[in-house]
Amino acid sequence: MKFIGILMINGENDILERTLAHNARLVDFFYVLDGTYPHETSRDICLSHDKCHGYKTDDEVPYAGQPRDGWRQHLYEQAVADHGYDNWFLLLHGDEVWTANPRDIVDGQADCYQFPLPFYFPRTGEEWDDDVHPLDQLHWRLGPGYPEWRLFRGAPDVHYEPRQHFNVLPEGLKRAGFSSESILHYPYRSPVVQRQRAVIHERTGFDPDNYRHILDDDAVYWTDDMIAAYQRKEWFRNLDCRVTALS
Repeated sequence: MKFIGILMINGENDILERTLAHNARLVDFFYVLDGTYPHETSRDICLSHDKCHGYKTDDEVPYAGQPRDGWRQHLYEQAVADHGYDNWFLLLHGDEVWTANPRDIVDGQADCYQFPLPFYFPRTGEEWDDDVHPLDQLHWRLGPGYPEWRLFRGAPDVHYEPRQHFNVLPEGLKRAGFSSESILHYPYRSPVVQRQRAVIHERTGFDPDNYRHILDDDAVYWTDDMIAAYQRKEWFRNLDCRVTALS
């Protein structure tokens, strides 16, 4: 039984080396789909790891149109061809840091797991320092974080539909679990990077709503009002931690 990372990246060069160095310790191998352009730096960072067993850019996959969550199917197929179905697959991201070893999470009761993703942000009134690494100066976070799927067990009938979007869970899984171990999320970093990523996500349609406050109001620093509005969300306070059957 292996633990295999499926990594999609786009524009995380400012933190990719650090996040990947940490997360690569938790997997036996990982496979990369890179949407960063130009991609020379991101490619070099990924290929510098001996655990990187596959690397493709967005224009090298057999799908048309804008990137979608379901494009992970290509990475999944690569990993299955190399290592078989009966393995656990981690959904890795260039702006996320796992806080627990997935081997300590799987328990035989579920074949996929959600995790809370508290996200970090620069707060208004605190100047950004370009000479300090982003992960060393982002200390404000909102949690518990929206629960998202980040771990599943492969099987012959488990697969992604390449066009599926805003849905990172493959089809064919039966039992859903929840881990209380957080995966730390760093979508909001330097003002320059935030603006760049907002434009990219609006153009690709990948998840522009997460950057709407930047696109509309250039709100690259979080205010007390922004924090309070987020904390009023009902799911913020009511996470379901049961193991349930997938409908």
